[in-house]
Amino acid sequence: MSYTLGNGNITFPDGSVWSTSGASSASSNGYLKMPSGLIFQWMTAYTASGSSPNSTVTFPIAFPSACVCVIVDEGAASSWGTSTVTNYATNVPSTTGVSVNGVEVTTNNCYLYSGLAYKLFAIGY
Repeated sequence: MSYTLGNGNITFPDGSVWSTSGASSASSNGYLKMPSGLIFQWMTAYTASGSSPNSTVTFPIAFPSACVCVIVDEGAASSWGTSTVTNYATNVPSTTGVSVNGVEVTTNNCYLYSGLAYKLFAIGY
């Protein structure tokens, strides 16, 4: 198998071309565009401040067609005790973003909290 690299493009043996121009942003809020059209995005964000900790985040770039999956994970787990769990819930994502709620669950209570750090990973095309 051989690949040809030239003018910022990679040409595969089947003749398909992948432009490497704008294909990725390797930062804390970044993305990777695959030759197939699949796009992976990641970011760090916080639940909103105030009485409603629902936060709406904007993806680093818009998905051209759809966002099919969003995974949210704890962004600062070291700050919690052994009897605390943080759960995150999302709404149906759009091509440009998603809303996230964070709930802290302790041994005896459940709280909606503002300012919870989380990491987000989204897949789309």
